[in-house]
Amino acid sequence: MRFFFETKLTQKWNRKLSGLLSACAASGDIFDPLGTDGDGFWLAADEKTGSLAGCLILFQTGEASWECIPLTDPGCRKKGVFSALLSEACKAGNCPGEEELWFTCRPGQKTWAAVLEAIQAEKVYDEYMMELSLEGFMFPRTAPSFPVTLFLPDGKRNHGAAAVSSDQPQLSPESASFQDTGRAVAPHVSCFLSPQRGRVYLSHLVTEEPYRNQGLGAAFLTGLFFRLAALGFTAVSLQVSGENEPALALYKKTGFRITETLSFYLY
Repeated sequence: MRFFFETKLTQKWNRKLSGLLSACAASGDIFDPLGTDGDGFWLAADEKTGSLAGCLILFQTGEASWECIPLTDPGCRKKGVFSALLSEACKAGNCPGEEELWFTCRPGQKTWAAVLEAIQAEKVYDEYMMELSLEGFMFPRTAPSFPVTLFLPDGKRNHGAAAVSSDQPQLSPESASFQDTGRAVAPHVSCFLSPQRGRVYLSHLVTEEPYRNQGLGAAFLTGLFFRLAALGFTAVSLQVSGENEPALALYKKTGFRITETLSFYLY
């Protein structure tokens, strides 16, 4: 087995990784579509055939923190590929053991949970994937108008009171790229938005410290949903830590439902 570390994949490795992703998806190991984007890649290739036996896709989440997605070809399971890749990654210093290396596990991944236990990774917390449908979304008549400005990925600004529906859409959901990130802002509240094929991923919702617990977050989200629905988007999704109880309560209050639980393990 030969090991390679790449920060950017060549066309050859990209093809091989796409094939590995397809093989893992066919075996039921991948719940969500994954691309080949990442901050680093540890690749394990068969010495004779050059075929890709496994890969660690690394995402740097902090100065000394990495999230890691491991992939092993179904035909190479139980042959020490993952252990060897992890050892090489830590030894080479690209994600050294002194730093934080995170793995995620879903409820149905019992084999993977056993692997994490075997390498003595510690379960630290759960995160929830949540979703809200915007189809047929109506702004509550009793809600006050709340000014929300959208800085959309196409560089245009869409602004106005949330209760006003006469604005012309300035962004086609179908034309938005997942890599493009916009913002939504209102007095004392803001968030980031990443559109993809008619849906929006919401992150980094922040209410300024002196204005918390005054209902501004709920008013902001309701206004934002109205504006996104008017632009033709069909759903909003987000990820929230189970330890962040105020945020979890806010999202449930504004109509989000939990669609999936992710458990985070620290190695």
